[in-house]
Amino acid sequence: MKKSLLSFCASSRPPSRRGLLKVLVVLAVVLLLLLLYVSAHAADSPGSSFIPADPGISGDFCYDLRAHQSGYGPSYTLGTFGPDQVVEIKAAWVIFPTNGTVNKLGVGLAVNLPKLLKAAGVQDVPDWFNTSVGVLVLLNLQDEPELSPGIYCTLLRIEF
Repeated sequence: MKKSLLSFCASSRPPSRRGLLKVLVVLAVVLLLLLLYVSAHAADSPGSSFIPADPGISGDFCYDLRAHQSGYGPSYTLGTFGPDQVVEIKAAWVIFPTNGTVNKLGVGLAVNLPKLLKAAGVQDVPDWFNTSVGVLVLLNLQDEPELSPGIYCTLLRIEF
């Protein structure tokens, strides 16, 4: 008898590694299809504001609002949109080292502060200032799959 994804997530016992892997694969496929759809739609629309991001990684500081823990980890900007490309869509891998190491995967939205300042008319924004601030939905990758909200700040950005 097959279990549905909903009953798997509502189960009171911890899931197996195989079950967790299935959930992660489904989430990754849905995110990839959504990104491909938005990219293809943006390329066909003449007035569209979505632009796939330049390749590069960021170093982020994150705070999990449910677990009250702070962590750090790499992230990747999937794309930008909005007026003057101020809003970013990010994917992050966050490591929370308190009380043992906990790894969480996150997807969220951020505001790129230098672009926001330039859009507001500030002329002298330094090139080294590359901070983004945003919110994430975090998925626990270890004990049991649970979602939690988080906020983050990009401290370092490396573009290829």
